[in-house]
This record gives sequence, structure tokens and C-alpha cells, in this order.
Amino acid sequence: MPDRVAQALKHHTEAFPPSEVTLPWLRPNGSLVTKRLLFTRLDGAGTIRRTDFNTRAWKSALVAVIPAPEPGPTVTRQPASTA
Repeated sequence: MPDRVAQALKHHTEAFPPSEVTLPWLRPNGSLVTKRLLFTRLDGAGTIRRTDFNTRAWKSALVAVIPAPEPGPTVTRQPASTA
């Protein structure tokens, strides 16, 4: 691991200590296993879901930098002719 990444990770774990989460292993009724997570949801709901980045980070970032469309006439497109 590059030193820069290790330092960033160290600072992160100092500011946000790992959270312990116990979940079933391999299958819904599997034996319970406890792991320490370095990154968790901001709302305290535990593990980060695969959709969290898109819905909670990426879309918010896009809204912040992409201007809202100006009101105007609606453009309709016609399908290309196959004739």
C-alpha cells in the first residue's frame, strides 16, 4: 500500500473508529461472524449497500455541479423511418 494511502487510512480510522457488525456468513441462516468495518453508512445503519454510492454521493454531486435545465418548449423526437 502506498504511504499516502496508508496515511489517509490512518487519519480516517482515528477520526472514525471501525464499527463492529455481526452478520450471517455466506448465507442468510449461516453462522454469525463479527467483523470491524472501516466504512459504514452515515446514518448509522451499518454496512454500505452497493447502491449507496450512486444514490447518496454521486447523484448529490451531480446536482451540485450540473445546472437545472431552463424552462422551454418540449422537444419531441420522431423514430427514424425504415423505408
